[in-house]
Amino acid sequence: MNDPIKLAIMNYIQTRLNPLTMDEPATARVVQRKASLQAVSAITPALYFVAYPERKIEEDTICITLEFSVVFQLFFTSGRDPGPTTDLFEAAVQQAIEAEDQLGGLVDWVKFESNNPFILEDGGTDGGTIMQYTVQYRRQRGAPDKRYA
Repeated sequence: MNDPIKLAIMNYIQTRLNPLTMDEPATARVVQRKASLQAVSAITPALYFVAYPERKIEEDTICITLEFSVVFQLFFTSGRDPGPTTDLFEAAVQQAIEAEDQLGGLVDWVKFESNNPFILEDGGTDGGTIMQYTVQYRRQRGAPDKRYA
């Protein structure tokens, strides 16, 4: 059996985000999938992302339509006002994820849901943002590694 579609989607997202470790102006020292959101990060700037459990949207005798949330969490130290840094990182993630609305043909669509900038309680210069997307895809019944188009 090949990788389940959800794993293939998450691997594809990782591939789309990897250039953020090299590109200016929003460069992350680490881009990594985690099992849950982090309270803080010892490494900054850092971009972590988490996939949440799937929800069944529709099912018939041939295929199952599923959705799941992907949450991106960015941490950084701006040295000054974190607002512009937040905007740069959000734009970089949006470009990486939204440039291909079907993520290489693995999904039906990816939908931006929300963003929530935050400042850590350190005097106001360390912060980040949490961004949420919803991913929807269809797979064949009994075959979690086979996309149904």
